[in-house]
Amino acid sequence: VVQAAGAVRSPGLYRLAPGARVDDLVRAAGGLAEDADPDRINLASPVADGERVW
Repeated sequence: VVQAAGAVRSPGLYRLAPGARVDDLVRAAGGLAEDADPDRINLASPVADGERVW
């Protein structure tokens, strides 16, 4: 379970498959919010269970 916080459309907790990346989390959270700066996000970065991603 990973927490999506910050500039996503639906912040919250998401259960992702092992080996998931920030891109998977952003998609699960409904995509980036309109005010998000996509140049500041590394979508290829891996996420780990219990992590909070801003």
